[in-house]
Amino acid sequence: MIPPNHTPDVLYHYTDPRGLLGILGDPYSPPRASRKRTYGKLWATDLRFLNDAQELKFAAPILTEMLRHQADHSSLPPAVVERLRHLADVVEEGRFELAWHEKAKEAWPHVVCFCEDGDLLSQWRGYGDGGGGYSIGFSREAVSSLFTADKLRIENEKDFDLARSPVSPPMKVAYGEEDARDTLEKAVQEFTDGLVSVEEGDTKLSQDTFVLVCQTYLAAVKHEAFEEECEWRVIVDRDGTDHPEFRTGKLGLVPYAEVLFPIGESATSPVREVVVGPSDSEEVRDLRAQAVRRLLDSVGLTSAEVRLSDAPFRG
Repeated sequence: MIPPNHTPDVLYHYTDPRGLLGILGDPYSPPRASRKRTYGKLWATDLRFLNDAQELKFAAPILTEMLRHQADHSSLPPAVVERLRHLADVVEEGRFELAWHEKAKEAWPHVVCFCEDGDLLSQWRGYGDGGGGYSIGFSREAVSSLFTADKLRIENEKDFDLARSPVSPPMKVAYGEEDARDTLEKAVQEFTDGLVSVEEGDTKLSQDTFVLVCQTYLAAVKHEAFEEECEWRVIVDRDGTDHPEFRTGKLGLVPYAEVLFPIGESATSPVREVVVGPSDSEEVRDLRAQAVRRLLDSVGLTSAEVRLSDAPFRG
């Protein structure tokens, strides 16, 4: 997998008022669980429905070229060469089909997006309701321990513990072709080492595993036009058989997966602060800050700070 970066102490998720309520205002509690066990909810969105039209596509030609070069210019076992060429075809055609199950369909990664900066004007415009929203500052520990849970299989607290599936830790997005090549060189070497290990019988990894890792690397690279976003991503892999939930968005119905983080069972607050978006009315901003304070206190996040944006933006 992608080598871990040093995750910042706080990562920010920009959202509008409805999103803030969905994330923090209605904590989930497992059936018949103790009252202390409550969880906030984030939405991991199908990557294809985000606002970057080149998601998974921007770096695909580069990764395709690198995989084929590795296959054609290395002294590798024939089976490994064949698999590298197959991965190159998968990436080039963008058909991420899985074979592990007869009912498996194409699997698409779902992502939760974060930013290093909690008061960035472009983020307020793009994701913070034009300044009328909020940025939620999550602790590094919270972002690194997100998980999914199949609620359809949960009938009690014990079921919930068994249904928890951790997701990958956050990774820093690379921007532009030069950084893409640096990131994808590591990917190709990882694929090669893994396939050689499988061929020699040292490791049992299916072809599906390499297809999913291809997606992960492609999701870690974006066009340089988005560089100002300073984005970190939590990527949730799908297995091709799971059933997404849906919400409305600019493209109509948008598939997403719910990702949970502890509120009541956590020893430290998962939320360090909430930044209230910019406004030219001090009275309005103060009222919005007061409302956020009351919300945080009501769900047990009493140590989280509330502060006002410094951006002089009227929205």
